[in-house]
Amino acid sequence: MQANTNTDMVGGLAVLAVSAFFYSQISEDFTQFGVFFPKLILPCLVLLGVILLVRGLARRTKKKTIFRINRTMALVMIVGALWAMIMNYLGFIVGSSLALSIIVLAYLPAGKRTPARIFANLSGVLGVVLAFYYGFTRLLDVLLPVGHLMETLMVG
Repeated sequence: MQANTNTDMVGGLAVLAVSAFFYSQISEDFTQFGVFFPKLILPCLVLLGVILLVRGLARRTKKKTIFRINRTMALVMIVGALWAMIMNYLGFIVGSSLALSIIVLAYLPAGKRTPARIFANLSGVLGVVLAFYYGFTRLLDVLLPVGHLMETLMVG
């Protein structure tokens, strides 16, 4: 499948939609540090979204192929949807590590799938997931799902 569209206009609308979604999620429940990042970055995102939208409206005739869906891209979309569904059960660390590992291995060329490269890539995945977890839970005081499985293992 292939789609042609004005990427600036679609990109601008997407950035504005994401900004509106995150703005709607800000509440009084956030700590001072938890709300710092969204309040700092959201105006920048809105400005960039407006710039892209105006640029896209000014160049209406220019169209580009924005994506081609192949097997790997379909796998990424399926894994992304499953990741969102298993998050409450497995938790952020286990669910994200599993999902990102599948995606990273799918994009690793078959000829380069040596044990050393697989180990290096999976170690990188774990490092990134732990860094995000630490950044959000400790620095921004944002709660991420622990997961029912992890709660059961911790209690038992």
